Amino acid sequence: MVSSIVSVFADETILGGWSEITGYFQGEEGHFVLAKSKPYHTGRVEEGNYKPPTMLQRRAVGRTVWIGFYHYTRARMENKFTGTVLSDSGRVYGRNVTEAYSPWYTDGFDIKISVGRTYYGQ
Repeated sequence: MVSSIVSVFADETILGGWSEITGYFQGEEGHFVLAKSKPYHTGRVEEGNYKPPTMLQRRAVGRTVWIGFYHYTRARMENKFTGTVLSDSGRVYGRNVTEAYSPWYTDGFDIKISVGRTYYGQ
């Protein structure tokens, strides 16, 4: 699990995010020293039933508020064992407020392999 977060930070534009397993994380504080405002980021997973009833649909949702800054939010469902991307919103760019929704991923009720993760950056 840690390796997937570490590999994401290889992309230096990611400043932080949220993981369904580990909670919120942030890059180096130095990124915000010159900023007039700091970003505020939230992440969550939405779930819904899918037919047949033994299946579950899940998607990650991310929202970033960063007043005065052009930035992105990204939402992904990833395999919690390998870090492989299962569904991905791609980067959703905007100024001030951005929201990203990963496509629905169908998982089992008993054995969930997916974990939601959201990211933000410039």
